[in-house]
Amino acid sequence: MKKTAIFAVLFLALAASSLYLDRNFKYPFDTVNFSLAENQPPLGKYAMFDLSGIVFGVRKMASDIAWIQVLQYYGGSEEEAKHKHDKECKEHDHEHCMDGVTYGSGSYFDLQKLIQRVVRLDPYFYYAYMYGGACLTWNLNRPDEGIAVFDEGIKNAPNYWQFTIYKMAIVYKKLDKYEDMVGKLEEALKYPDCPIMVKAMLANIYKKKGNYVRALKLWLEIYDLGQTDYRERSEEEITELRKMTGL
Repeated sequence: MKKTAIFAVLFLALAASSLYLDRNFKYPFDTVNFSLAENQPPLGKYAMFDLSGIVFGVRKMASDIAWIQVLQYYGGSEEEAKHKHDKECKEHDHEHCMDGVTYGSGSYFDLQKLIQRVVRLDPYFYYAYMYGGACLTWNLNRPDEGIAVFDEGIKNAPNYWQFTIYKMAIVYKKLDKYEDMVGKLEEALKYPDCPIMVKAMLANIYKKKGNYVRALKLWLEIYDLGQTDYRERSEEEITELRKMTGL
């Protein structure tokens, strides 16, 4: 009788816990729509492993394994990576193999796809975006691929401002890409928690592109925020821009 009572209490406690978790637990990852191209595994040879991780609910673990493979790939010999890629080109007739611009001088061709593989398994693996985007841009001189990585990060975590700042740095590297970023930064300014640094970077872009009126307006807004770190800089910019605009 005593054992039955204990069992009943444990059963009720387990049932109550299950009911509570079912109502209150939010799965951290959204349901994946595999019909969308952006959700397809970026590398076919890992597709079965990646899809298994998603289907069986172990995306975080699968992403960690994929990240280790990134470090093994990028930390290995560049010549070895190039040789492996050239061999795959001969076997599979890759369309990109003859495209010298896309190939990026033959250096670690698959790095972007390997990074995208990691973050599509775990969209909240923020370090992977920053590591991959920075390596692609500054180490391998493939800024367009770096921008693509940060765009994916911005889409998955729009309030994680480091992605926008890194992307801005890439835009500064590619001067002819300024206009592509202005719209995104203007949208970012609408958020009440937008970092002041983003506003200052946008003001600098407008100044470089000759839109002195908009640049002046942004520096005035920065000055009005009263932050000590930007006080002297904003005063200098406002003085200079007022001379340029006559305002």
